[in-house]
Amino acid sequence: LYIAAKEGSKRVTRLLLERGADANAQNGDGASPLYISAFLGNAPLAQELLERGAEVNRRAIDSSTPLHLAAKQGHAEFAEVLLQHGAIPDARDFRNATPLHAAAENGHLAVVELLIARGADPDATNREGRTPAGVTSDDEVRAVLLESGEST
Repeated sequence: LYIAAKEGSKRVTRLLLERGADANAQNGDGASPLYISAFLGNAPLAQELLERGAEVNRRAIDSSTPLHLAAKQGHAEFAEVLLQHGAIPDARDFRNATPLHAAAENGHLAVVELLIARGADPDATNREGRTPAGVTSDDEVRAVLLESGEST
């Protein structure tokens, strides 16, 4: 199941799940198949896993969620699928950072806009006391965060 998720194979994933594979099994890093597929941003695969019982907010060993990883990678469509299935937009990882921090830090404007539209807190601070605008080097991302009412 991990290999199918890593390769982005919806068909193989469906077959394995139909044969009893655990959609919430975790590897040694605590990563579930949904978390692994977030790296690729394969939204149809996410939909399949979620429909088959994958837990949308299951955390990896670093306490990040699939939404954190999708935001970090800039996968807006994948993030939208997660949010539609109840992903917590302000979930905190081991650095006390939110998915909005991850998207901002990596300059992913579309994900930043999506997360703000879905209720993410632009004033959330990470362990270092920095807001999403404080972790980005992208001027356009910073402007959107500031327009949303964030204080830096």
